[in-house]
Amino acid sequence: MSVTNNEETVATKVSTASLPALPQPSSRAPSTLNLLKMTSRKELAEYIIMIIVNFANVGLVLIKGVAAYVSCSFSIGTSAIESFGDVFVSILLLVQLCLDKRVKKSEYPRGRSSESTTNLTASVVMMALAFVNFIQSFDALITGKLEPDFGLPHILVIVVNILVKIFLFFVCLLKRENNQIRVLMRDQLTDVLTNSIALIAVCISYTVWKECDFIGATIIFFLIVRNWAPIVSESWFKLQGVKGSKDINKKIADLISTNLGLFSTFTGYVTYHIGNKAIVEIYCETEHSEKRAEILSKFVDDEIHAVYLLPVEESKHVTLKTLPVEGDSDRTAETDAAVQLLQKV
Repeated sequence: MSVTNNEETVATKVSTASLPALPQPSSRAPSTLNLLKMTSRKELAEYIIMIIVNFANVGLVLIKGVAAYVSCSFSIGTSAIESFGDVFVSILLLVQLCLDKRVKKSEYPRGRSSESTTNLTASVVMMALAFVNFIQSFDALITGKLEPDFGLPHILVIVVNILVKIFLFFVCLLKRENNQIRVLMRDQLTDVLTNSIALIAVCISYTVWKECDFIGATIIFFLIVRNWAPIVSESWFKLQGVKGSKDINKKIADLISTNLGLFSTFTGYVTYHIGNKAIVEIYCETEHSEKRAEILSKFVDDEIHAVYLLPVEESKHVTLKTLPVEGDSDRTAETDAAVQLLQKV
């Protein structure tokens, strides 16, 4: 394959979401009414689920917060902090989803922010609140001020929370293929676990041993740290930029292989993340701009944020990934099978 047009050596960076590349009539972001018109049924269903989860979580946090304050229970209080995390995360995800719709891809091809920023912010806030509550509960235990005052209404509040969280989990399950919805679905399960621990601790404190309230609060605190600390680490590194995963590299290689005939010259590609979605740089040449538009249309995918078609000359100082040679996949499969067999021996 050879280059037929030297003018195509100019770097062209086009987001997949901006196809076809038509001029924008206005520099203003689309209004809320226009957003609703542009929203598909699938996306509208995702909006509705996120709104339902948000309103339900806000109500549950308020009820549980009042119960924790009235009963002076650190178990209920720490569980309320975990529920507040659900509210905080779900609101951030909803706002992020709306802003992503309003951003013009032609002006912000890589977006204005990433999911990693949202995750990092939520994680730090959650662990800080949980740590403060743990210190207060520990101080109350040491100074002898741990005096929870429980009643059946407080226990009923926790039971209602568990039932509502189970219902919200199944609501999120309907659209679990969406990344934001999947995060919310996972949060509901975590909250069911923390509420169950709070329920056990409250019941034991109510009937037998009041110090069990501190034990319940401590267990929930360590669960919060265990759940959110890995998110802090992962989000931090993603904000610095990380290379594409094996799965996304395989997907890109398959897409390029399928559409290799659209390129005049193909040298290689690079994938990396600055958020949950991948950014793809393909070093190639094409015959004309229509080919570029056709190539970009092939890379519209939920896991791909943007594709950039760059000239071959810019690849000199870049470590490129190339397409696998025919038979490599078969040899890899045979090698994996051999390794598994040796491990069994």
